[in-house]
Amino acid sequence: MISLSSKTRGPAGVNVGAFGKHPAWDDHVDHLGDQTSVISAFREAFYDQAIGGNIDAGTWDPPAIAPAATTTPLPSTLPPAAPAPAAPATAAPTSAVRPFGHVLITGGPTEWIVARVWASKDGRGRTRYPMVACAHVQNTGPDWALAVALPALEALETELLAAVSQEQARAAVAACRQRLADRLADEIRAGRDVRSDQLVGPHVVGRLADRPEMTAPGPVGDPALGWRRTLQQILLELAPYRLGARASAGTLAQHVRVPIAADVAPDRALAEVWSLLMGTVAVGTPMGVVRPLADPWVDAIVGPVTPAVLACLRLGPAKIALSTQVPYELDQPAIDALSAQVLASAPAAKSAAPKLAQPAARIERGWMWIALGLLGLIGIGVWVLMTAN
Repeated sequence: MISLSSKTRGPAGVNVGAFGKHPAWDDHVDHLGDQTSVISAFREAFYDQAIGGNIDAGTWDPPAIAPAATTTPLPSTLPPAAPAPAAPATAAPTSAVRPFGHVLITGGPTEWIVARVWASKDGRGRTRYPMVACAHVQNTGPDWALAVALPALEALETELLAAVSQEQARAAVAACRQRLADRLADEIRAGRDVRSDQLVGPHVVGRLADRPEMTAPGPVGDPALGWRRTLQQILLELAPYRLGARASAGTLAQHVRVPIAADVAPDRALAEVWSLLMGTVAVGTPMGVVRPLADPWVDAIVGPVTPAVLACLRLGPAKIALSTQVPYELDQPAIDALSAQVLASAPAAKSAAPKLAQPAARIERGWMWIALGLLGLIGIGVWVLMTAN
């Protein structure tokens, strides 16, 4: 979604910022809390350009309701007809435009942005833009970002919703940042591994593949049709970004909507789809996963975020189909290969191969030297016998 430097050196650290619409301000709040270059870049790409671009284009405007049709009166010479029952009022489809209420993660492998987005308004009552709180976590693993920083943003949302003044809002962001910094320092002093990555990986992709949404039989009783359709969409849509491919500077960002039940915890849902992308796209590719808190899916975004690709943020299933519902023509050999790739533990396999090969090579070289030594001894013995005679 956005590119981070992903530094591997330096101490672990955390910064917290917030921006958007808040009742204590009459217009946009450019920043609350830390105004680092990374948080500023995230705000500009995610909020100013992507969210703002969709609002300006009317992408998320509710559909207009057509006026009720008028009827021509019956001729007066005919007896009056019995009154027809009143038709129910037509309402805009609830699935067309979804409300703000999301969590997301982007970055990696050691530098992360996690964020929480909710519906809000400014002091003039304007509600088109949301409020966003984010944490920039450096030199940690995804576990800390998802399991510690993300819940802290949930608490910050509650505090910002309750804040009635600018001072209270600023104090809430500063307190959240201090709590996270203290937590990080305490864990480092205690010797805990803040770079752990147990929440992501092939074992997590396996959990995603086994979910009921993926394994339900298809229309002809085909088991795991949802999983195979999801992989087929990845093969087609994410081809420029896949392992071994070279995405050009002008390659458009792509989007896949993966179904996950709404009652799955946000950090787990994000981790499962993030793990799927990790096993699919090339290292260094900008990517992010967004979880709408009230809906049963996760949106995976690969490539630099743009208004067009982030339109998914508020578009429901009436506009964007789940990956399990698109009736692709399935390329089964390619699907099998990709499934093995994302489910297999590649690092373990690579590290095991040399360990098995090296002892065999040493044994072969050992027998060679023993044989040469025996041949030498035999030669010396023959020479001694010949000179003695």
